[in-house]
Amino acid sequence: MRFVKALLYSLAFVGIYIFMQLIFSIIFLIPMMFTPANLKAIQDFNTDVIINLSTIATVYSLPFCIIATFFIYVLIFKLRRISFKKALYLNKVKPSTILLSIGFSICFYPLISMLADFLTKFYPSFDMIQNTFSDMFRISVPFSILYICFMGPIMEEIITRGLVFNEIKISSNFIIAILIQALLFGAMHLNMVQGIYAFVLGVTYGIFREKFNSLIIAFVCHIVNNSYSIFLSYLPEQIVNKYLLSNAFTIISIVLLVAFSVMLYFNYKKHYKQIYPRTVF
Repeated sequence: MRFVKALLYSLAFVGIYIFMQLIFSIIFLIPMMFTPANLKAIQDFNTDVIINLSTIATVYSLPFCIIATFFIYVLIFKLRRISFKKALYLNKVKPSTILLSIGFSICFYPLISMLADFLTKFYPSFDMIQNTFSDMFRISVPFSILYICFMGPIMEEIITRGLVFNEIKISSNFIIAILIQALLFGAMHLNMVQGIYAFVLGVTYGIFREKFNSLIIAFVCHIVNNSYSIFLSYLPEQIVNKYLLSNAFTIISIVLLVAFSVMLYFNYKKHYKQIYPRTVF
């Protein structure tokens, strides 16, 4: 019964975030729909205009959605008489851990990119989603960077490796908590390709959050991963394909990834092993 309750809370946390995205997108979309030009295009079922309006509404609404969602979570925990701050487990981490996690995330990215490319062969519709992200940047670079590089990763980590992880862990165990939060993290992306590689990232970040006893390490990894992706998108495609996503670079990345993993392990043994993550509820 306790596990079922924890699972329902976890689903509620994810559902609230997705629902708020929908609500705020509609709030921003409605005023744009009723301009004469847009209204005529909608009446004519002009899909290009409708998709463009939806993308614009999404870009400008997401930061507000995140802020609203955050305060809803705070209210929920206040009503439950549970410390929201403690539930997030924002313990300090060593600067050396931060640096090693940055290196790990950069070297991990080529493998995730390879996985995404492989999955796209089976789900070619993912190209449309990537085009949507390109359209987001075309509409507003500052808003897109704010969401994709910072606010989005932080909120997703709060939900999955923070709230969901703690809810499930206290009612079951570490392994089940890792798997469920990673599954929900993948489901939040609402498409198969991102869902699968997000699951891989979710398991990785979940292990880091557990072993290093802090959600901060997950913040760093997620922000670096998204920011590195944006950085590559600004480079000429020829350079990215020829050098940064080449087989040689991938091999180098794997070697460095192993090195960073080993160093993170010894960093964990030296600074964190005696600080076993405790239940906060």
